[in-house]
Amino acid sequence: MTNEQLYLVIGIPGLLSLLGILLNATLYINFSSTLNARMTSFEASMNARMTSFESSMEARMASLEARMLHLENTFTTRFDLLMGRLTDLEKEIHRGQ
Repeated sequence: MTNEQLYLVIGIPGLLSLLGILLNATLYINFSSTLNARMTSFEASMNARMTSFESSMEARMASLEARMLHLENTFTTRFDLLMGRLTDLEKEIHRGQ
């Protein structure tokens, strides 16, 4: 085997190995940047959805609080009216004795 053949037998696989390492590094960098961009986009999308959900839930809670306050006021009014009638009835009973 001549020197030129030895250089080719050793050099070509070494060169191909270095080329493979370079290609893998390039693909890794590309994949990493693409993944980072997709994750950033996903995060922005989720933030927008959560903000929308939060505002929707706040509106529903405000509506529910208003309804509960209205029911409480109605109950208090009716309870006071009932207590007044019971007091009047008690006075009538005591007057009749």
